Amino acid sequence: MARLFPLGLPLLLLLGACSSTPPAATPPPQDAGQDTAPPPDTAPPPDTAPAPMDSSPPPDTSPPPADSTTQDGPADTAPRCTPPQTECAGRCTDTATDGAHCGMCGAACPAGNVCRAGRCELACPEGQSACATRCVTLATDPLHCGACNTACATGQRCEAGACACPAGLTACAGRCTDTRVERAHCGRCDNACPAGESCLEGRCALACPAGQTACGMVCVTVGADPAHCGRCDNACAAGQRCVAGACQCPPGQTLCAGRCVDAQTDRAHCGRCDGACAAGQLCAAGACALSCPTGQAVCAGGCVTLMTDPLHCGSCGARCEPGQGCAGGVCRCPEGEALCGGRCRDTSADRAHCGRCGNACAAGEGCLEGVCRLYCPSGQTACAGVCVNPQTDDSHCGVCGRRCGAGERCTDGACRPLCPAGRTLCGSLCVDTATDDLHCGACGAPCADGSRCIAGACAVPRSCFALHAALPALPSGLYTIDPDGPAGAPPLRVRCDMTTRGGGWTLLTNHQASAGFFGTLARALEFNASDPTAGLYSILGRVELFARDGAWEFLYWNRQFDQQLVSTQGTSPLARTHYRGCPPGARVVEGSYSPVLFCGYTPGPDGESAINGYGPNWTHAVGQLAVYSDWPLVCTHNTGYTCNHIQFYVR
Repeated sequence: MARLFPLGLPLLLLLGACSSTPPAATPPPQDAGQDTAPPPDTAPPPDTAPAPMDSSPPPDTSPPPADSTTQDGPADTAPRCTPPQTECAGRCTDTATDGAHCGMCGAACPAGNVCRAGRCELACPEGQSACATRCVTLATDPLHCGACNTACATGQRCEAGACACPAGLTACAGRCTDTRVERAHCGRCDNACPAGESCLEGRCALACPAGQTACGMVCVTVGADPAHCGRCDNACAAGQRCVAGACQCPPGQTLCAGRCVDAQTDRAHCGRCDGACAAGQLCAAGACALSCPTGQAVCAGGCVTLMTDPLHCGSCGARCEPGQGCAGGVCRCPEGEALCGGRCRDTSADRAHCGRCGNACAAGEGCLEGVCRLYCPSGQTACAGVCVNPQTDDSHCGVCGRRCGAGERCTDGACRPLCPAGRTLCGSLCVDTATDDLHCGACGAPCADGSRCIAGACAVPRSCFALHAALPALPSGLYTIDPDGPAGAPPLRVRCDMTTRGGGWTLLTNHQASAGFFGTLARALEFNASDPTAGLYSILGRVELFARDGAWEFLYWNRQFDQQLVSTQGTSPLARTHYRGCPPGARVVEGSYSPVLFCGYTPGPDGESAINGYGPNWTHAVGQLAVYSDWPLVCTHNTGYTCNHIQFYVR
């Protein structure tokens, strides 16, 4: 008679075990090490597919569960719990505070969480608060300022739990603004400057070229403009010129009684102010005389040279305009100036006579080298008659006329997405620097060596469960974990199931019959550890590294018929201890099978792993050392379900 399922995998799982025509029950084996065999009428059925799984399961002919009293098993020692405590995994606990059974039995909190009032919450250090999946400092975090999900505006800082702009800036229209120079918010929010004006030191004013000053809506050179000499609206007296910001009479003239006079020829101020000549006398060369020297003519009681005197240029009383000189008996403006409106004007810089007389520049424009132009402060550019900052202006981004679209903001001269709260613009993408592997904690800070970005720092999680708790949106796939931490063995590449029954499962074994059998116990504990996609794969020997609060949660999966079983236990599955049934506290949480038993590590003959069970109700193993009899099954079971492909997970 063939031996009863000599299996090589040390971990066996609780599954339902019923056949449509169950054989008579057989007493439990007397010795776990004995090579027992099933009765002749309990031989496993041929390898044929059963009816679809949505049909009613076969009757359960199993004996009582292992935690009930049997002739060989321990008596029922389940505790009697007093409210508000509940019996979970064979012990009394308060589900309001127990991290392994938070809110209900088996609902374990993720790593780094605590159970409060029956709900899993982050266990944050003193001074921090839990906001979603992160511990934050509400006093300084700009995404959670003062309260969770209270994000500060662009550029604002969080200080003492309140959003504030840096010193010198004001929050206007959702961003920190310098009201000293911002045209749209000049001096205060929403105080936009008119067309042609710029914001200078918090006041809307005309922007003038270097060396000129805005006086009203005119740019002037206060060092030379007689209407604004030295300062705006400081007009010089008649006949005076503005020189170096001071009003002065033309060369050879003196200011006397509010007008410029030639003391060499003026009878009322002959030689000096108020130095009047007597009746009948003339003023000649600054002295009173009875006649004029040869070559001079008598004009208004003074001796003058008609060829050069600006007050009597060419003839008596032919007074030159302010700024003009007399040369050859003709009034002339200085070189580079023109007589416009009765005054010598510098047409290269005069806004009212730019380039030529009467050519006035528009509001906001200045005259530079005889051309009207809009002048803007440093860092700004004239676009459509307005001074703008092309680095930040959404209507003229980078260059005049380039308008940013909806949901974009002009940043550094380029239209970029306007990131929602909690996101940071890195290049052209809005990312969450708390979880982005390429921008972890800050833009351009990538995670390496298989680490993931968790709470803004690169780290290698200890398990798929820890990774799923930190990044619940991750799909199923291959990930790097470090079960024993940085001080232990190198990180391991594993397969994580992130969706099945809550997700967070780490694959321990994968056994496809088409890939062969483990062959030895050592291979059953670890084989192809670097390739979790292999048909024959195991890291079962590391199962103890995945315990949470001293317990394990397992997922057994018959992939051939998509049958699953989830169970928990507090005894190490690798403990070489024989039970006439399940270890105390082991229980089935949910599953497709009708559960009866859970089996841990039971040494069999010749060091093999032996199935432990009650009579004909045999559990499935997660793998085999060799083919059983002439059936090349990964496991056999008298439910009628073949299992040529088995996967075994832990979380």
